[in-house]
This record gives sequence, C-alpha cells and structure tokens, in this order.
Amino acid sequence: MHSQCFACGQCADGLGLRFETSGSDEVIALWYCSNEYQGYPGIVHGGIVATILDSAMTNCLLLRGIPAVTAEMHIRYRKPLVVGAEAKITATLVGRRANLFELKAEVAQGEVTVATATARFVKASVWLENGNA
Repeated sequence: MHSQCFACGQCADGLGLRFETSGSDEVIALWYCSNEYQGYPGIVHGGIVATILDSAMTNCLLLRGIPAVTAEMHIRYRKPLVVGAEAKITATLVGRRANLFELKAEVAQGEVTVATATARFVKASVWLENGNA
C-alpha cells in the first residue's frame, strides 16, 4: 500500500506482499518464502514473520481507508515457516473502540498454522497529534 514499504511496497529488496480483501473484515495474501529471508538454514527469520503479520493487519485497515500504526503486538510462533514453499497470510479486524482497532493475523503453510498475532492499532492521525512523529 505504501510504495516504499519493505513489506508491501515496490522496493527491490522488499517482500512484495499483495493483500486483497477476502471478506467483510479480512484480508489475504499468498507469499513465496524464498531463501533470501531465512535465519536458521531452511527457516524464514522470525523478524520477517513478525513483519508479515504486522503488514497483514496494517493492510486490513488500509484497505478499509483507515491509516493506522501498530501500538502493540503479541506474536506466537508455533512452527517454523520453511523456505521454498508458499505461505498464506490472513488478517481480520476483530474490534474497534474510537480510534483504537484490534486485529488478529495468521501465517500458514498448507494446513499448518505457523504463527499467529494479535495487535492494537491507533489511527495514524491521533498518533501524530500526540507528538509521536
């Protein structure tokens, strides 16, 4: 959504994630896990997995016209995300209170959930108004 975003922009070395709406409150993307993003041999680096989850939730809001930033995020790594295979990334808006949004996201390979996240986002304009630039 942002042309220079490492996760979903058009950066030469970026992830190239492309999210689409798949339901009223959900987005989905498919991503091929290439070797260049591995940490331990054969496994995608955990920081990349965190980036993917964060980007999914951000895009879930952006595709609804809500620019927001991550206020907090909790990640649970369940299994390794292996290189050389495709991953399915989903995110869902689960709640909203004023300018605060609650979301959840998941990364899966095949039928196996490899990581999940929950997060709270705050509207970008509110965040900037509070001197967080």
